[in-house]
Amino acid sequence: MRLPRKGILIRIVIYGALLAFVLPPAIKRFFAEREAKQAVEQPDEGPNLEGLQKKTIVGPDGKQMEYFELTPEEFEARFGRPAPSEVGPAPSLDTNDSATPKTPAAGEDPAKAPDASAAPVSPEAADKAEIPATPDPVEGN
Repeated sequence: MRLPRKGILIRIVIYGALLAFVLPPAIKRFFAEREAKQAVEQPDEGPNLEGLQKKTIVGPDGKQMEYFELTPEEFEARFGRPAPSEVGPAPSLDTNDSATPKTPAAGEDPAKAPDASAAPVSPEAADKAEIPATPDPVEGN
């Protein structure tokens, strides 16, 4: 049997490699979009909360809110996992403690305290800062 011409073989190799490179991601994207569309059309029903007593509380602003109260045993029986632990204090919102300059405590040597002028500078303040002009070295000659 005789082989096809060189030009046809070259085209098969080039287009075959191109399709092998492009098709797998396109197929994955197609199936992901189809699954997302099906998930939107058929939403998950969520946990079964029938048979639980609803309690109502009134907030300081006068809003009424309903909630369900479960014991840890009821939670585990309904959701199949242990109940979350007790809620602790909220984390601090001040995450940038290092940006504020520290003042020396009573009895500390002020010379050893960090200098307030050495505090980090925000990018906005750095953009607004003026840079002093330096003499052009070519002009002086």
